[in-house]
Formats: sequence, C-alpha cells, structure tokens
Amino acid sequence: MLTCLPPSWGRKWSLIIPNIGGIAGAIVSARATSMGMYIAGFCLGGVGFGSQGLILAVVSEVLPRKFRSWAQASANIMNALGSIFALAIGGYLVQSRPDGFRIYFYICAGIYAVAILLVALLYNPPPRELQYLSFKEKVCALDWTAYLLLGTGTVLLCLGLLWAENPYSWRDVHVLAPLLIGIVLLILLAIYATRFKKDGLFHHALFHDRNFPISVVASAIEGMGYMTAAVFFPYALSVLQAGQLSTYRQYICQMVGFCAFGLACFSSGLYIYKTKSVRETGVGTFVFFLIFMCVMASVDENTPSANYWGYILFYGTGLGLALVTFFTAAQFATPPQLIATASGICTGVRSLGGSIGLSIINAIFASGVSGNLAKKVTKAVVPLGLPETSIGPLIGALSSGNMALVEEVPGITPKIISAAGLAIKQAYVVGFRHVFICGAAFMAAGIIRKLTPLIPKEPLY
Repeated sequence: MLTCLPPSWGRKWSLIIPNIGGIAGAIVSARATSMGMYIAGFCLGGVGFGSQGLILAVVSEVLPRKFRSWAQASANIMNALGSIFALAIGGYLVQSRPDGFRIYFYICAGIYAVAILLVALLYNPPPRELQYLSFKEKVCALDWTAYLLLGTGTVLLCLGLLWAENPYSWRDVHVLAPLLIGIVLLILLAIYATRFKKDGLFHHALFHDRNFPISVVASAIEGMGYMTAAVFFPYALSVLQAGQLSTYRQYICQMVGFCAFGLACFSSGLYIYKTKSVRETGVGTFVFFLIFMCVMASVDENTPSANYWGYILFYGTGLGLALVTFFTAAQFATPPQLIATASGICTGVRSLGGSIGLSIINAIFASGVSGNLAKKVTKAVVPLGLPETSIGPLIGALSSGNMALVEEVPGITPKIISAAGLAIKQAYVVGFRHVFICGAAFMAAGIIRKLTPLIPKEPLY
C-alpha cells in the first residue's frame, strides 16, 4: 500500500518507513521464544516489502525512458545478489548452530538499518508541489475504501482457501464463510474502482494503454508460478532428498537458481533495450516456468539429486525474465506521474496472485497427501506384521521426524520403519505432482494470454 501512496507523500519517507518495520520484524524474529512470536516477527517484517514497488519506480524515474529495461534489470540483479547472500550465509548459520537463525535475523536487521541510513543521507529528491499539502489533506487524499476492501477481501479469500481440506472440508462454514465474504468484498472493490473512484488506488489513467492491464494480469499469473516454486521446490527437496542432500546443499541448490535469475535479468534488460519489444521475453517467462513445472511434476523418490540442480535453472530464468519484462512494459504504458503507482500495483497484484495461487495449491497438496498417506503406509507395513492400531502413531512419529517416538510404536522393526518411510515419500510425491501440474496449468494460461495479439509489435519507444 505504501508504494501506491499519492505523490503528495513524496518518495523518501515511503522508502524509509517500511524498512523500519523490517528492522523491527527481524529483531522480533531473532529473539522469538515461540512460534507465535516468530509469526509476529514475520508480519512486522512484511512491512519491509511495502517499498519494493517504489524502489523499482525510483530507478526508472531517474533514468531516461529508453533505459527503463536496464533500470529494472539492475534492481533485480541486486535482488539476485541479496538472495544468494541470504541463502549462503543463512544456510550456513542454520546448519552450523542451533541458534543460527537468530544471528541471521540480526544480520537482516543490520542490513535494513544500513538501507535506511543510505536513503536518509544520499536520496534527496526535490519536493513535489503536492507535498506542501497539510497532513490532514494528505490523509484525506488516500483511497481508504479501496485499501480496506482489498486488504480484508484478500485475507479472507486466502484464509478460506488455506483451510480447505486443511483441516476443514470445502462445505464447512470455516471455509465457506471467509471464502464467500472475501469474494464479495473483492467484487465490491472492482465495482467501486471502476464506477465510483476514478483517481484512487486503481487510477483510470493507468488503463488508457492496454499494455498496462496485460502486464498486471501477467504479473499475477507469474506470481502464482513464483510462489509455487518458491514454496514447494525446497519442500520437495527436504522430503524427497532427505539423507541424500544436506540442508546446506539444498540451500546451495536454490542459490544456483538465483544465479540464473541474475543472468536472465541482464539478458532480458539487454534484449528489450536492443529490440524495444517485450513480447518475446514475456512469452519466454511462461515457457521457462512451464518447463520447470513439468519436470518437477515428474520427480519421485528415485529422482537423482543431480536433476534438481538443472531443474532450478528453468525457474530462475523464468523469474528473471518476468520481473524485468512486466514491470518495464507496465512503466512504458503509464503516464510519468503514475510510474510509482503502476509499479506498486504490479507488485501488489503479483503478491496477490501468489497468495491466492499458493492457497489453492496448498489445498490441492493437502488433499493429495491426506488421500494417499494412510493408504500407502497401511499397504506397506501391514504385510510386515505391524498392528493396524500402530499405523496412526507411526505416521505421526515419522512425519515429525522424532525417531524416539518411532521406536516406541508397538510392533515396530527397522524393516517396518524403512517401508513406512518410503510409503510416506510416495504419498508426498502424489501431493507434489498435483501441485506442479496445477502450476503448469497456470503457466500454460500465461503463455496463451501472452500469445494473443494484444501486445503490439511496434517499438516501445
């Protein structure tokens, strides 16, 4: 929301304030003594992402129009370097010491503090005319109705989807109530933004060029692919490669993906600058994501570890193409005074698409695993002599990773433990396969959308 503030609030404080939230979130996470406190730290830390879209806008505003693809590429290359640093240092700290995560979050707090200091000292844009309005006038200019409808509707929609089949059925009131209320609120937002508020959060001047809504929709679809990969690729590694890849090597594998991400950012920035076209890199985004989803849908408990190091390259490449292409296209299709709002909307819609997509995929994953777990474990261990009354405790103990509890299960033997562990992996394979098939469907929709003759072939500038 902070990214979408009107120009009257300026740029500097809209960059500084979210990072203060990032510091607070990192410190709370570092000192967490319970899961609730840890979640609260992440909620505070999420405020730090409020300036993400504004950063992408600032780098475009200070460069000539023809260099906007380079602006987006440079910002996202820094994103790649930061991700590589986080995975390398964070992974090492977590693996090397029990309280390593605390040190990592203290490092994050320090990085946020340095960012605030640099912005405060070095970024001094000239004030805009609207910044001289009074505080009351600035507050009244905000589109509070849209903020309320969007925030509440999105949270309720995602909550309903997250609870579906985990642990409530689709017909349960815990699922239907938040789901339906969220949908109604988002419909009201659409009516309000199109019929009643022409200069609010979704400023109508943004939609004069058809490339902007196309870029927004593409960002939402890409957000679904990003969240699918970001959550379930490491999850698949931790389950299917347990005992074969150490935790740190799993982090390094993900780091390889961000190396590809950085190279794709540079390549797409260069390509758009040279050709003045975003069509090819836009289609390439979903092609690479689709390949990634398809190969990941084929993995099972016997897939060699080496394969994952290659699969992650498709994800990293697709991500790099997306973040440069769609933001560049949106900014080219936007009036200069609304670049920050356009970047914020793309960022927000991308996160919204990712949140909704992840909620849907979580429900699919939970349904796939729960529908196969007990069945596969029972089939594997009953012929080996394990009483049926011990199956539930065995599944719970193995799923928690607590081997002391596993050894206390009545009738347990090393052979039964091995067979049950393999059966659990096979049940998770079904869940992962459903997830990545769903992700592939999202990406196929993105390819179809980008191949339709809506984005003109004429040069961007």
